[in-house]
Amino acid sequence: METNKTINIAGMTCSSCERLITKAVESEGGKVNSISATSGKAVVDYPDGALERIKTVIAASGYS
Repeated sequence: METNKTINIAGMTCSSCERLITKAVESEGGKVNSISATSGKAVVDYPDGALERIKTVIAASGYS
């Protein structure tokens, strides 16, 4: 079962940041439905149990 969540992400400033975060989310089995550097938010679908891993890879990519 997949869950949908809006995640606040500090430090995004451009479309390159959005692409990097999208790849990080996808590496953990998630899917980015929408992402905005302007608002600092991403709407993500993810499998059960993957949210903490997704947050970890986002942080490891330099965002919080």
